[in-house]
Amino acid sequence: MTETLFAINSTIDIQQFLFDFISFTFTHSSFILYFMLSLQDTPIDLAFRRLFSCTLLPYFLIKCFSFNIIFGLIITCFLWRTFLSPVAFSPLRIPSGLLKKIIYNTGVQIKKISKTKSELEVDKKKSKYADLHSVNPYVVAAYLQLITPLFNFVNYICDLIFGSTLTRYGEVEATGVSWLFYFVNCIDNFFKKRAKFNLVYVNPRQYESKCNQIATKEIFNELEDLTFEGIKLFCEDTNKRPEFCTATGKIIYKNYFHGFLDTKLSIAKYLKFFPEICDIPIRKPLIIIGLPRTGSTFLQQLLAQDNHARHLRFWEMNMPIPPPRKETYFTDPRIEQVQQGLKSSELVSPGYMKACAIFHEIKSGGIEEELIVLQTSGLLFSHYYLTGQYSDYKKWFFRDDNKQFAYRYLRRLLQILSSEYKPKTHWLLKAPVHSLWVDAMMKEFPDACVVVTHRDPRHVIPSWTKFQTQMLAVYTDRSTNLIPLFSHLTLDLTKEMAKRIMEYRKNLSQLNNSPFSSTTSITISSSSSSTLNSSTLNLSTLNSSTFSDSLLESQKQIKSNQFIDVMYEDLVSDPIGVVKKIYNHFNMPMTTKFENNLKDFIQQSKQKRNSTPKVEHTLPQIQLTDLEIFEQFENYYKCYYPKTYNQLLNLKNNNNNNDNSVGESSILHHNHFDNNNNYNKIDQNVTTIIV
Repeated sequence: MTETLFAINSTIDIQQFLFDFISFTFTHSSFILYFMLSLQDTPIDLAFRRLFSCTLLPYFLIKCFSFNIIFGLIITCFLWRTFLSPVAFSPLRIPSGLLKKIIYNTGVQIKKISKTKSELEVDKKKSKYADLHSVNPYVVAAYLQLITPLFNFVNYICDLIFGSTLTRYGEVEATGVSWLFYFVNCIDNFFKKRAKFNLVYVNPRQYESKCNQIATKEIFNELEDLTFEGIKLFCEDTNKRPEFCTATGKIIYKNYFHGFLDTKLSIAKYLKFFPEICDIPIRKPLIIIGLPRTGSTFLQQLLAQDNHARHLRFWEMNMPIPPPRKETYFTDPRIEQVQQGLKSSELVSPGYMKACAIFHEIKSGGIEEELIVLQTSGLLFSHYYLTGQYSDYKKWFFRDDNKQFAYRYLRRLLQILSSEYKPKTHWLLKAPVHSLWVDAMMKEFPDACVVVTHRDPRHVIPSWTKFQTQMLAVYTDRSTNLIPLFSHLTLDLTKEMAKRIMEYRKNLSQLNNSPFSSTTSITISSSSSSTLNSSTLNLSTLNSSTFSDSLLESQKQIKSNQFIDVMYEDLVSDPIGVVKKIYNHFNMPMTTKFENNLKDFIQQSKQKRNSTPKVEHTLPQIQLTDLEIFEQFENYYKCYYPKTYNQLLNLKNNNNNNDNSVGESSILHHNHFDNNNNYNKIDQNVTTIIV
């Protein structure tokens, strides 16, 4: 039997095959040489890429399979494992640029352009020891040009036969996986039902070795790196919940994790040989936190118009090594490289990026939040939804006493990027997830200037739930209704975020003013908020809570005036005024050029808004009511939306006395009780550009 399997087809002459292959190689030697040169990042012709992808490589594989099926499979697996690897920005394995890595390690890429001997030595050191697991953008393009048409053609035929892959969850619509991956899910389900066997099973132990290499003193000093603990719990919980994480979902996040850890490992190795980078100061970063969907992205883009500020872009967070330089910051080949990687998501779910862009547009060169950096530490702000309501990972994720290691890594990344391109004045950061771990964030950045954004939770929760449904639909079984679970997970998440921000602020005010007093207030510079009647924010409405000694100790050096609140209503009605108040509050200079940049950006945003589809977010769409929201956010409304609080409180009292008031609750959602009479109009006009 074995001899039969490995027998060479008698009709194939081995010598003739070798002769044909060698002659073919020499015949196309110019093309092969051209391809090898392309690994040096020189521009290569589009036609040649297509020729190589569609002609040379398939010809080689066909010859291998005609020689022997087993031999052909071995060669295919070898090529797959050698030249394809997971990277942080792609759900699929894409070319790893193995030959380019070899070229980098030999130091060929060092360019002797007006550099001193010492500078060349530094460059050689960086080239030799930095783990440049980078992917050549042209190879990525060639790879995608080869497989994308095939995937799209198969999916198009299946759409004609079986219908669209669009998935509906009640009134919420989301793009599903392509038919090819849908069939993978079906095969996996078949094996699970018939043989109790998982076609795709993610063993967390495969990540342990990388995590151990990352946990170095260069990054974390005395802190314990808990990345593997988080990844392990996530994998175990998703393996238990196949309806919320299919075979396709596991393939995606398996590659994501490997890519994230490779990025983190490259930073650990880089710091090992350049430990002096850890001494670079990160002074007074401007950090935006608050609930999601409160205009924080729009505010970040406004503040990024300051040319003196430095912000993070998507590509440099995914491929930070070697750190980009100012002179090549906007022309770095990694920008195109990461953009090509993002396009690979279309192979898994056609139209996925376009559908997500309605909520939050992601581009390689775009300004992005540092949530991506925290994900490399196992803090999965969105993906934790896949583990369910009562999972072990959710409990770990919500813990607030073990997350400083993630912010230490964030600081190290900022220091590495600052080593080649530092800001003139400050770093601009933004991530709603910081609201869960404010204390850990402030321990690493004790002089941070923090902007807290606010919006009525009745808008936040349906918007965020629909966003997560769209983003995570590719991970789940299309027969599973995500809305009931996701709406309550969003409710739990946002409630905890609001609670922790308010408790931290109250405790901070107590320390700065009259410790442990029953009433206290924090002065707010943006006192023109339409929902606040005074220039102070009253935190006496919070229920009394006990704070640990370690929390009190860590907050002694933090001041109340390091925080400022921004209301969504103010942001959409007077964005430039809000920016001015933020800069005035933190005594930051606002230049004329900055103000002109703001005006230009706002004009561009209006034009983009007019061409963007309007999306309606209502509580009935996610099967929640106003009173359910009010019961969870009563203190939040009392602090930030006092008039709305009074109206909802009256409704609650009436509801207790009259069982028929359930219908009144649904009407209430459409009557927003805010002092600004134009709130509804503003929200309808601007909600599509503020994410």
